[in-house]
Amino acid sequence: MWATSQPATPYKYARQGRVLDAPWVELGRGFGSSLGVLLATLVPNVGVLTRGSLPEFLVSWPWSVTFGPALSCSRTRGKFDVDAFRPHRAMLEPSFAIAQNTTTFAVRPGYRFLVHPASWFLGVGGGLGSTLELAGSEPVRPSISPEAVVQLGSCCAPGYVTIALRGDFFFAGERRVAASLSFGVTYF
Repeated sequence: MWATSQPATPYKYARQGRVLDAPWVELGRGFGSSLGVLLATLVPNVGVLTRGSLPEFLVSWPWSVTFGPALSCSRTRGKFDVDAFRPHRAMLEPSFAIAQNTTTFAVRPGYRFLVHPASWFLGVGGGLGSTLELAGSEPVRPSISPEAVVQLGSCCAPGYVTIALRGDFFFAGERRVAASLSFGVTYF
């Protein structure tokens, strides 16, 4: 009786993906499914910084963590996953400004707010932070730095092109005003 109740095709257990007796296949699948966030984290944003007579090449990594309630949501056609867009971001942005004779290293902690309705391809927002120049031609000095942000991409799935226009007003040093324009890929 038990034999007649069994399915016509017996169940085959899934084989573990092992290479050299280690789960390298699972590690590869994990990297593959996380490729978007890895690229957005590692590939820098590029731009230009002006604070003197000559512009400087700017390379930055705007890392952010979203928090708060979702204001927009969307779902990919044919899937059950719902992507939520949270407008609040805590930021940490290390950067290098490369000039003819000097390279300046800075870190900018900050806050960013973005509005991106689900039916729009464009999101807009702003932020406030403090650029802390830690090494370069000027002494260690902080600033207050407001910014305007435009985000391009379909809401609400991760992966956007972000354009940021920022002003820096330093409290010390020789050149106290700077402006920068940068763009690149961000995850949130």
